[in-house]
Amino acid sequence: MTASVVQECTPFVYRVAVPVPLPLRFVNCYLIRGAAGWAVLDTGMRHAPAEAVWAAALDELGLGWNRIGTIVVSHYHPDHYGAAGWMQELTGAPVLMSPEGIDTVGRLWEIDAPTAAATLERFFGQHGMPAEALQPITDLIGMQLAQTQPHPLLTAIDMDAPLRLGDVLWRPIESPGHADGQICLYDETGQVLLAADHVLPKITPNVSLWPESNPDPLGTYLESLARIARLPARLVLPGHREPWADLAGRSAEIASHHDERLELMARAAGPGRSAYEISAAVFPLAQLSPHQVRFAMAETLAHLVYLEGRGGLRRLERAGVTLFSAE
Repeated sequence: MTASVVQECTPFVYRVAVPVPLPLRFVNCYLIRGAAGWAVLDTGMRHAPAEAVWAAALDELGLGWNRIGTIVVSHYHPDHYGAAGWMQELTGAPVLMSPEGIDTVGRLWEIDAPTAAATLERFFGQHGMPAEALQPITDLIGMQLAQTQPHPLLTAIDMDAPLRLGDVLWRPIESPGHADGQICLYDETGQVLLAADHVLPKITPNVSLWPESNPDPLGTYLESLARIARLPARLVLPGHREPWADLAGRSAEIASHHDERLELMARAAGPGRSAYEISAAVFPLAQLSPHQVRFAMAETLAHLVYLEGRGGLRRLERAGVTLFSAE
């Protein structure tokens, strides 16, 4: 007997755990039922295991690709956006993102690998990452760009109007911080939140500083987390891990985690260290994959610029490398 790949979360919403070639192993994508056509929220990366799971999910629900009328992408990260173009080719459905999400896709994915690699190399190099650590990270970029091909034709969501997906009206909510342009979707009648990667159970969403991105991602994240936490959601459907119910409680835990991480970063900065040195003091970089080292570095930077912007650290320059000092 074939194992089920679809989990019914509500009478209208079904979760599909789509495999991704990342430490998280799976991304939660969702099918939303509608009499006139189904909707998809998030697609996974473009690779063969994901395509196979999508085929199995549609078969389990007795659907053909022609029954998919709308595809929504919560944010630009490749585990959510990557297969959107492939799915659009199969369905003919519009692919919807927030206006800022569309702008971010253009800046980050619709470029060539050497340009993207050079930009990240300069950025991390300025913050103290040595060449031997940089190379494995920039080697990942070409593979990641390939896992977002082909790019879909994107349509902007009206963020001020309800969005009908399947038979349900959802309120799109700007939820930046983890990713520029990320949205959550809220069913006010059923009190169901499709949370994307904004609030996750058991793990904390990565909040990172990247070249040409939001200059204060952690500040933005904590502000939007506080807004989302006030929703009277009875069920939260996240982008990773299992659904849960206590949105306010989990949001408070995540905010507390960042308070602790900020204290740790400030102590690690001491009289002046680079972001790479601080990252190495906070994370076990030698035990991490290049993908994880990249996010550890970018998350460290997000915390450091947050502290700098609020007077907790000051920035120094030494031999072309940026240092952060608590003194």
